Amino acid sequence: MIASTDNEIGISAIGYNCRLIASTKSADGLLENFAYDGMLQLSYLGAEVINVSWVSYSSYDDQIAIIDEIYNNGTLVVAASGNLGITRYAYPASYNHVLSVTGIGHRNEPGYIDPELGPYNWKDRVEVIVGNPEAVFNHNDRVDFCAPGWQITGCILNNSYADLYANGTSLSAPIVAGTCGLMLSVNHCLTPDDLTSILKNTAVNIYTIPENQNYIGMYGAGRLDTYEAVKGAGEYGTIHYSNQTFYATTLSKVGLSFDDNVTMLSSNNLNATYEVRIEKNFYLPLGATLDINVNTSNTINCQ
Repeated sequence: MIASTDNEIGISAIGYNCRLIASTKSADGLLENFAYDGMLQLSYLGAEVINVSWVSYSSYDDQIAIIDEIYNNGTLVVAASGNLGITRYAYPASYNHVLSVTGIGHRNEPGYIDPELGPYNWKDRVEVIVGNPEAVFNHNDRVDFCAPGWQITGCILNNSYADLYANGTSLSAPIVAGTCGLMLSVNHCLTPDDLTSILKNTAVNIYTIPENQNYIGMYGAGRLDTYEAVKGAGEYGTIHYSNQTFYATTLSKVGLSFDDNVTMLSSNNLNATYEVRIEKNFYLPLGATLDINVNTSNTINCQ
């Protein structure tokens, strides 16, 4: 989520150009509740998405109240489901208003045989060693999505990358959180419910894969598709126009689509964070001007 991008070193950050707020509040042992307070603090500092890469196997009412407050404040919590390969609920991932993320294979095409491990880390397969039901991450009916979780190149201290690949849902969750950051970059009007809906509607169905048949319903909506999710976020906020005439108009929206029979008179300004699309029968008479500005930093009207 924080790696430098476009430098031909290591990996690319999923949350490209997104701002990051780090919390120093730990989730270790007796400090677990302290970490929930830290999440609440991040929400009130303006964080729109919070990634949680730690788990507990106990549920508490005061934690539920904090998660609900964070949600009502307009912040989405994305959390790791756990790495033990069990169906037990882990928290905060399994609380309501939290996106629970587990891991899935991604590196090798189906049919690849590792000299030591055999069929290993096949794309979109639940078991990292195909045929071994113990080689999985936590999975249950409260998981919302899966994302790559095996053999992930990780960032470490001193501005460098780990020599060895890392495994874990602690790596899967920030891939989803970073995707949410990209979605909000093109459409900052999205609510936590909007983000969740778009992510689920654009996820890749993994349940038709023969090797995944024993896990139906345990991996949520399927595998994250970042491209389709970001595209869906932009299209979710795109306003469509047909059979209209505009005179000296300024429009500032997530996306603007002029589908058919639109005329622009005088001087007009179109501002968007996702796209301005002109389909057919668009008229700009002699003397009229049109300025188009598409930039994720644009100020747009969410109404």
